[in-house]
Amino acid sequence: MSARPELPPEDAVNIEIDGKPFQARKGAMIIEVADAAGISIPRFCYHKKL
Repeated sequence: MSARPELPPEDAVNIEIDGKPFQARKGAMIIEVADAAGISIPRFCYHKKL
């Protein structure tokens, strides 16, 4: 996990990627959370504005 501050409970969800727990912002895409955690997910096409 990173040194980022905890999200307020009403803005967060708990998820698990590769067996590791993460806290994510509601509405965040899994690929964004994985990227922020340094987890590589193969993809053909992705842009954060899509």
